[in-house]
Amino acid sequence: MFTNTQMIMNQASCKVDEAATRAMTGQLVFELMEKEYHYIKDVLLLTMIGACGDAGGDEKRGHLLFLQKYPWMLVMDYWSHQINLILGNYYKANGDISAVVDNAN
Repeated sequence: MFTNTQMIMNQASCKVDEAATRAMTGQLVFELMEKEYHYIKDVLLLTMIGACGDAGGDEKRGHLLFLQKYPWMLVMDYWSHQINLILGNYYKANGDISAVVDNAN
């Protein structure tokens, strides 16, 4: 079930582009999450058990608002994205390591 939910959330995230023209606030993230939750529950007739996303300020605020309304949900940070950001900063600060990684096959 978790894999199916992940796939649905990935598909649902494609519909979020409509919000790209508006300033991303915690309230807007919450509204988008809630919209997708109702789509999954009411249209697809599936049980959503959680969501994951960026740990940044606006998205984190949206997650907290979502958890206040739906405290049984599993809401977590998207750690692979966070690790990508950390490694990117590390490579920028350490040119030798960056060259080794760039040349790795």
